[in-house]
Amino acid sequence: MIQCYNCGKNFDKKETNKEHIPAKGLFEGYPDNYKDNRITVRSCISCNSSYSKDDEEFRNLIGTMNSEKERATLSAKSAKAIIAINKQFDRIITDYYGKIKGVEFDEANIDRFHIKNFKGLFYNEYKYAVPTEYKIISLTEPTDNTYHLIHYLVDNFKWKISGHRDVFGYIIQPLRELEQQSIDLIPNENDKIILACMDYNSSHTALVVAVKQKD
Repeated sequence: MIQCYNCGKNFDKKETNKEHIPAKGLFEGYPDNYKDNRITVRSCISCNSSYSKDDEEFRNLIGTMNSEKERATLSAKSAKAIIAINKQFDRIITDYYGKIKGVEFDEANIDRFHIKNFKGLFYNEYKYAVPTEYKIISLTEPTDNTYHLIHYLVDNFKWKISGHRDVFGYIIQPLRELEQQSIDLIPNENDKIILACMDYNSSHTALVVAVKQKD
């Protein structure tokens, strides 16, 4: 039996698929060697198919942030998708003269994308799904508290990668009082908070927090 990284239920291997962390779409336009050694986890078929809209929404977001030629393919696909979506939902923001000022993205989709990746990283690191007593939250608003938590991670631990650092770098660790730096921690029953900082395509950083709920 194989545990699904996302829902935590056990399945026969034939009832599972391979889930890439992060989604394959973020590697569009990059050299083939950037795709080596990408993190994959096992997912039940239901969970694997439930994030397709979230994957596309985040890919489109990253595509609008393009500033390097390596992301030209990603940007082109994002623009095409955004135009298609805009035919159904008015998401392109224009000024009085009709000039495009920006694009609106679904925050709920983006948050689910980050939480999915948190679950995948947790499973990859510790070989079991996030325990159900943890509530997982994507912190998207820049506050003093989020900056403090991000600095806890980046000041004390080393970045790891999936594929290539230019596409995806991450740190996932429990929140503790530290006696020394740069030593990976293993979650235990006393850990109330587990954090992950994720850097996408060198243009978007996310913080996800898993908080243990009271008994």
